[in-house]
Amino acid sequence: MQRAKAGRTHKFMMLGMSVGMCLGIAAGLGCGVVLNNVSAGMIIGMTSGLLLGLVIGSSGDRTVDRQLRLKGYKIKSIEQSVGEGKYSVTLIGNDRIEVRTVVSEDQMMNNHFQIGENVCLNRFGRINGVYGSEISEKEQ
Repeated sequence: MQRAKAGRTHKFMMLGMSVGMCLGIAAGLGCGVVLNNVSAGMIIGMTSGLLLGLVIGSSGDRTVDRQLRLKGYKIKSIEQSVGEGKYSVTLIGNDRIEVRTVVSEDQMMNNHFQIGENVCLNRFGRINGVYGSEISEKEQ
């Protein structure tokens, strides 16, 4: 198995391929019934769905990669507030400016934040997306 190229996300590509295959099988089954060859219809439908999902998902990944290069942050430290059930997360931006944000315990447990992961902030200053640590600083 080859390692993913540094600086790229693959979240939407994998999701697009999975959804494309499912929808492609359904569409191919329908076409196969009409053409009296269900197996050929399913094969053609699954293949075309896979390719369509790959193309659509890759364009979504390109958008995320561009956003991370322009407006991405890396988690520098995570500190738990005593007795409050909240965490204070220190982020460092691509422009080397540090930002502190507060994360609830539920969000921390659901997203499994780790030091070194790349994240984006929403317009309210809260962590919006977590994209792992494979985005390299060389491509910034």
